[in-house]
Amino acid sequence: MIMTRPCISELSLLHYAKPIHPEFFQIVAVRNTSFHDYQLSVWLTNTGHVATFSTNVSHGNENAKTLWAAEIVASAHLEMPQSPVSVLQPHDFERKETIRIGDRIRIDTVFQRETYEADVFLAVQNELAKARELEGAFYHFGSNGRIALGGLSYVTLEKWRQKVRVRSYHTFPEHCRVLITSSLFGWK
Repeated sequence: MIMTRPCISELSLLHYAKPIHPEFFQIVAVRNTSFHDYQLSVWLTNTGHVATFSTNVSHGNENAKTLWAAEIVASAHLEMPQSPVSVLQPHDFERKETIRIGDRIRIDTVFQRETYEADVFLAVQNELAKARELEGAFYHFGSNGRIALGGLSYVTLEKWRQKVRVRSYHTFPEHCRVLITSSLFGWK
């Protein structure tokens, strides 16, 4: 298990069609929520975040079954479960993908890495720190010893009847970079 935050360039966005066990991660904050017919659990980790979505569905005479989707921002060096549905690498431009998990779950994802001038980065980091009172999960990391300012991770949730959006912001002060994801989970 990686005990310190990795470099932003080492991070990947992975999607799975199953729940992911917590022993793969160093979890620093947790947020659980449910709405009508789904549950969502978000873990902030030292490398990014894990969002695990589940819903029970049935059609006609079928027994209800649980559908799962997991989104993970993690270091490429972290040992992860086999068989992800997708693996995306961040770029310095916006990357949009639609991930389908079976025939019932669709995830519309935007994944990007932004680099700022130092003064703009500090303003962004301060605004994210102020926003932590909103619904979601927040964690401010300590200094890595090379610079005084520690990074932060912030995940927000927006809920609707059959959709939930998970937005994440992971800051890396040493290089004035922010990793941003926005994933809309929808199902039928």
